[in-house]
Amino acid sequence: EAPAATLAGFALYGLLAIAGLFALRALFRRLGPKRFFWLVLFLSLLIQLAAIGLADSRWQWTGDASIFRHYLDVLSEHGYSEQTLGDLSRHYDYRVWPRRAQPFYYALRAVAGDRFVPAIQLFQALLITFSLALTWRVARLLFGLRTAFWAVSLQLLMPFRWFIGLDLNHHILGGFYFLAG
Repeated sequence: EAPAATLAGFALYGLLAIAGLFALRALFRRLGPKRFFWLVLFLSLLIQLAAIGLADSRWQWTGDASIFRHYLDVLSEHGYSEQTLGDLSRHYDYRVWPRRAQPFYYALRAVAGDRFVPAIQLFQALLITFSLALTWRVARLLFGLRTAFWAVSLQLLMPFRWFIGLDLNHHILGGFYFLAG
């Protein structure tokens, strides 16, 4: 039963993605590269904001996100002191998390306070959208307009990119850094 539902989901998504590619191609031809680029950025941000707005407000982060949240909470409440870092050093993957907190996540946690969850979700939605803009730029410079179209269109149609920003995901900033470099 589950494998059949999974295969049906793959097939349905495949059909929707093909229809989406045809629609994006028609928009690209009609609008031209510059207006298409801005439309894709707008759609990307709009889809992510809709996902944030429709998400459960009692969302509980798990796995790496909950570990990262713990580090950010402790660091924002007690600072980067010897005592705080000593206490945190007894937790999982200590050497990674304090570095990932800097410079943006720690500052955002300290400034946003109780509104950290929506603030980080908005921050990550903006990063994903800026990454899409960088993808367009890099693809266009290195491979031309056709490749830029396909690169941003395929990324826009990936459902993973629609909701990845709901979680506290340290990989989003790393991907942005990579593209910016």
